[in-house]
Amino acid sequence: MIFDILLLAVQVVLLSLIVTKELLNRGKKNLVAVFFCAAHLVLVEGQALYVLYDLAQNSEPVFYASNVITFRSFTLANTVLTISVLVIYIVHHLTAGRTPLSYRAKPPEYRETLFSYVVVIGLMLVACYLLINKLGGLRRFYYSMGVMVGGQVFLMILLSIGKLPLFGKIAASRKPNCLDWLLFSVAGLLILLNSRGTAILLVMQYLLLGYFCGRDTGTSGVFLKIAVVFFLVVIVYGGIRDFVVPRGTFEGLYDHYFSSRGPNEIRALGMGDLFFRFMIGPFVGLAGILNTYIGGGVDHDFGISNLCLLTHLIPYRIRAAVLPDIEGWLTSFFAVSGSVVPGGYEASFVHLGFAGIFIFSLFLGVLPGLLHKRLVCPGTDRLKYAMLAVHLPNCLLVPLWCIIFWTLAELSILFLYRLILSAGMSFERRQCAVKFAAPIR
Repeated sequence: MIFDILLLAVQVVLLSLIVTKELLNRGKKNLVAVFFCAAHLVLVEGQALYVLYDLAQNSEPVFYASNVITFRSFTLANTVLTISVLVIYIVHHLTAGRTPLSYRAKPPEYRETLFSYVVVIGLMLVACYLLINKLGGLRRFYYSMGVMVGGQVFLMILLSIGKLPLFGKIAASRKPNCLDWLLFSVAGLLILLNSRGTAILLVMQYLLLGYFCGRDTGTSGVFLKIAVVFFLVVIVYGGIRDFVVPRGTFEGLYDHYFSSRGPNEIRALGMGDLFFRFMIGPFVGLAGILNTYIGGGVDHDFGISNLCLLTHLIPYRIRAAVLPDIEGWLTSFFAVSGSVVPGGYEASFVHLGFAGIFIFSLFLGVLPGLLHKRLVCPGTDRLKYAMLAVHLPNCLLVPLWCIIFWTLAELSILFLYRLILSAGMSFERRQCAVKFAAPIR
């Protein structure tokens, strides 16, 4: 156990050194690296520490979702992660130079018009109506927080277009108006009711854009806002949702969490246990798959299961009616079922074994510096890179195909919005041309 504590200490020190180095740099800090390391410390090292305490207090094995973890698999996972964090630290140190990339061509300028606002509001209304209808109507929607059904993700992506009028003005250093804030707030609230993680990413995109496209170089306010949002969304809203959804009522919510209970009454599940045992699985997924590896080996799929991306690009109803056998065949290559959604470390091991984790670590070391260079370079499309950069911590939580899916989703909704802006600007130019070409009477 002392050896495992030392390994965890090494991981914490290395990641903290990256955070400290970036925060001490002059000018715009690499918040992409800071956010990623902070997420790694909470989601991976935090969960590892929780599991280690669980193993010390109870007889092995311990169970997290469908993952079976022993002291032996824990130590192996901890060792692998220590090597991974060391690789991330070295690669980040070698690649995260302070010289930004230079681009001669300026990104095209877009401007909001009455036409663009009307189209965005129309798309949001359609997405909102279909989403509420899909979840059983307004009454059911109120009590369906976090419930996922087929086709819901597409509607959430379409609904997220409401963030772009605000984001576009921040990226262009223009002052947003009340309508921009209203569209952002409505989109954020509806997304929050369906997915906490996506709502947190939405707020992080806003803060990242504000930091890199604004004049303020201070970071304390950014971290404070992230901490407050995380507490409100994950702890407060998460506790409410976990009570309301299975019961269909708010009645008894306060007593469930705050009233004193007798020794024979069932207590509410602790937030730590709820978060680390059921909500996330970066460390326990790796420890679980390594327990399977120790017990009898793992059949590697060499990344074939990531072809699920191709089927998930097809609308749910068509996919469910026409392609269920193909989708089942692709997922069958991922032969183990420990985590509900396998994290990056677990999926990398299933793909290529320890070599897969090494390659995964290389990417995690390179990407923060690369994205930061895009964000600080004057000639780049900062809006696009800020929208993509916040998905880096998701690499710890989901497999590769999910990251590519959400990357394509962000790029697609940005392309659609800019297409709407271009159409609106073109329409206004034609109107002006007709107005000035008309003869004076």
